[in-house]
Amino acid sequence: MAYTSLYDSLVSVPRGRGMVLAINGELLKLWNAVNGGVVAWGGAKALTISSGEVSFSIGYSHYQLDTEGAAATDSLTKFADVPEGRRIIVRSTSASRTITLTNGSFLKLQHDFTLANPYSNIVLVGAGSDVCFEESRSAVIV
Repeated sequence: MAYTSLYDSLVSVPRGRGMVLAINGELLKLWNAVNGGVVAWGGAKALTISSGEVSFSIGYSHYQLDTEGAAATDSLTKFADVPEGRRIIVRSTSASRTITLTNGSFLKLQHDFTLANPYSNIVLVGAGSDVCFEESRSAVIV
């Protein structure tokens, strides 16, 4: 089977349907791109907060956030474009910059959560319409 026809087959597979992914590393990456990031691997995607928001990037489920303009503190009120049902791990880039995720219209959290160092994290799940809800959190003290 030619690589292009295999690609065409993947494109026609409906989202959420399973198939063997372990043919080779390139196919795994192709599946990931076609299905908006069903499988995640590798390092975290670095994002900088802008006006209280960041946006989902296809192919990543692990994000390291930095404050706007390298400020000492910042707040995140919206993680835009996270596909419905998609789980993402969010943590801070640096212990010298504190990020507070704020419970509100777009982030449905138990209560506000502060990422005080790169070891603390929160898992969010996309609920559609730019809304994410909290699945779990881990506040690690270093």
